[in-house]
Amino acid sequence: MRLSRQMKFIVESTLLAVLLTAVPVVLLAFFYFNSLMTSQNLLIWLAAALGWTAIITVIYVKRLAKRGGLTLKE
Repeated sequence: MRLSRQMKFIVESTLLAVLLTAVPVVLLAFFYFNSLMTSQNLLIWLAAALGWTAIITVIYVKRLAKRGGLTLKE
């Protein structure tokens, strides 16, 4: 079964949202349940969350450009 263009967009957006939020939420829950909620650990969490978001975004944009869905100008 082939998905319509709109359904592909919904599925891709959902997967991207899950990827962007799953790791930071799990890491924050780990800190919370292990009583590691200190200022330093929250800064580490913030850096990890921003880094994870940047990595996923770069991978997504490169894959989108490869498919011809995005033109990157250098």
